[in-house]
Amino acid sequence: MRNEGSPAYLARLMKERAQTNGQTFSVISLHAWSNFNDMGQNPSETSEMNPQNTGNLKGASAAKLVERHLGDDFKVVSVQELIWRIRMQYYPEETQQYINTLK
Repeated sequence: MRNEGSPAYLARLMKERAQTNGQTFSVISLHAWSNFNDMGQNPSETSEMNPQNTGNLKGASAAKLVERHLGDDFKVVSVQELIWRIRMQYYPEETQQYINTLK
């Protein structure tokens, strides 16, 4: 299974993994020089990609497209927040103990 592609494709992969595995954590790296096209709410998985790399969106705009395709069941957070959530998932007592020292 490819782990790269259009925002619609990545969103579908993330939804499938969440259905199969329950709560999941994902990190998406963005290629700042790749361009995508905003094809609306229901694009095909290839329509957002442009072989000539002349799409009107790039960088963080691609992340916004993925977020829109994911829907309300997913929450987009910073990498720092993601690390805290993972710590709370696997080491809740130790993480909460550390957080209490920060107060």
